[in-house]
Amino acid sequence: MTDAEKFSIKTRYVFFTMADWLAFSDALVEAYPQARYNIRPTHKIGPDRPAAIWERYLMDVPRPGKHDAVGSDKIIMAFDPDWQPEYQMFRFDNDPPVVIRWGREKHVPMPYVMFRRYAAPDAGELANATSFSHSEINYFFAAEDKPAAAEARRFFKLLGKFCTNRNQAYYRLPSFELTRTEAKGSWYWFGHDAIRWVRDNPKRTLNYMEDTRWGIRACTEEEMAALATQLPPAQET
Repeated sequence: MTDAEKFSIKTRYVFFTMADWLAFSDALVEAYPQARYNIRPTHKIGPDRPAAIWERYLMDVPRPGKHDAVGSDKIIMAFDPDWQPEYQMFRFDNDPPVVIRWGREKHVPMPYVMFRRYAAPDAGELANATSFSHSEINYFFAAEDKPAAAEARRFFKLLGKFCTNRNQAYYRLPSFELTRTEAKGSWYWFGHDAIRWVRDNPKRTLNYMEDTRWGIRACTEEEMAALATQLPPAQET
């Protein structure tokens, strides 16, 4: 990798309901009016060249289905208003029927944002659910690019208005045995509506990577103080 190709990534793991995504998307339009959004398949199989359909509003990008092309869970936020992806066709004749695969030639110019594992459960989906999983927000920028690094900080400062990584309790499931708490600095950021949803029912949790063996709940500062007395004793090393 050359110096020109080196890059940095800043990531947030967020738990957002549809209401959280809508609020954040509105803020993105105001803060970055030139930005465009597009699903970014890493490849596509079929005779037709993939078409880049850009949206000006994040929530206008269709939510990916379970059987969509690989990479369809990645949504790109491009800041360059003129950039277009290019695809090259590869033909595989080894086994009938013939397989035509399209691979992306051009990388997105940095800086750009990738929304991965884009989950946006709406009120109907959440009504009978007891958990939902996270999404990733990744900000890519050229290494040693100080203005781009500053812009990444501005982006995540904006994101921070819609979520928090404070006051979280971690439980082993399905027993709901408390294992630890995080007063601040957690890797996981809860949207404001996600916090409301999880607190509406004591059996609801937020689950990283859909792992049902453990879950996280949002707490008040008073609840955090009370939970501290319930933590298991620290293991001696």
